[in-house]
Amino acid sequence: MTPLNRDNAIRAVTLLQERRSQQYVANLLGVNQSTISRLSRRLRETGDVRRRPGQGRKRATSNRSPHVHTINQLLEALQEEREDVDSNFVQTVIESMPRRLQVVIRARGSHTRY
Repeated sequence: MTPLNRDNAIRAVTLLQERRSQQYVANLLGVNQSTISRLSRRLRETGDVRRRPGQGRKRATSNRSPHVHTINQLLEALQEEREDVDSNFVQTVIESMPRRLQVVIRARGSHTRY
């Protein structure tokens, strides 16, 4: 399934206004019926087919600015991040390793909370 671009969203709205079913519109545009349902609800609530600000998947990376483009920039960024790590946190993780390993051994490699 492909995402619904703005042109297809407008086309979907036109078809819905012509009393076509959501399933018909979804099949025609090659998207799930739930996509058309959300589009219809968004149009009712906001009067527009555009996505609301803040919708969509959140960034998986930090908002580092400027972005890292070279190995040297990456090394510098890693050093900066390393300096920001609390030494007490690192010590706590180190001290918890024997306990964590025992849990993994007892679970015979199966799922653990770690």
